[in-house]
Amino acid sequence: MFNTANLDELRRITQGVITQEAVEEGKTWKLDDHQRRQIRRAMFGPGKPNSGNGHRSVREQREMLNQFTKMVVDPIIESLPQDIAACAVLVLYEEFVDAVFIQPSWEEEGGAGD
Repeated sequence: MFNTANLDELRRITQGVITQEAVEEGKTWKLDDHQRRQIRRAMFGPGKPNSGNGHRSVREQREMLNQFTKMVVDPIIESLPQDIAACAVLVLYEEFVDAVFIQPSWEEEGGAGD
């Protein structure tokens, strides 16, 4: 699932939102819908994750999270300044969990989602 993640694009997007100035001055930052779509496109390509992910076993979900960490998060951490990387990781995990587990479950249950 993560072999096609565009790490350069994820770095660019997160650094555009979480600037060194914002980190140093304790400014707040927030992703808008366009930035969220950009992050998801960079993580998953033009499609969306498998809709059955929300119903996988705990073990399978943990394995997906481990793969995400190894193939996406770890390279981002290694390539960004420490302050920015810490915040970027939170953003990426939030978008991953929402796209892979929460949204598909809502869609399967007939909910509106985003």
